[in-house]
Amino acid sequence: MGKPLERLAAPIRVLLADVPDALAEELTALMRHEPDLYLVGRVVGGIEVLLAAEAVDVVVIGAPDVHRLPAVVTHLLGEYPDLKILALATDGTRLAAFWRGLRRRSLGSIAMPRLPHRIREIYRIDHLQ
Repeated sequence: MGKPLERLAAPIRVLLADVPDALAEELTALMRHEPDLYLVGRVVGGIEVLLAAEAVDVVVIGAPDVHRLPAVVTHLLGEYPDLKILALATDGTRLAAFWRGLRRRSLGSIAMPRLPHRIREIYRIDHLQ
């Protein structure tokens, strides 16, 4: 007899928001090879992010300065308190995380191939504390 089938966990649903074209293409290519991550789509603009965030677990949002809270983050967390947000510098070099209660953690420098790992990390952050 074979092993019983393991129940597959639902993939982490990710939305790209205001991410420059070159970074979005790179992230899309990276995530294509990650079976536990599902790219829901890509949007531009605060209203579009708010509308699309209902169906996702993590938003990766482009930000000129990850040390300053992007304005839409407070709206996103007010509307979707379980949402996790990764602010990615528009040059792709720095990353910060935001989550419930406007908690924030600077994640420092980032190499793009490590971003899928960071998406998983922020998705599970409430379970790690």
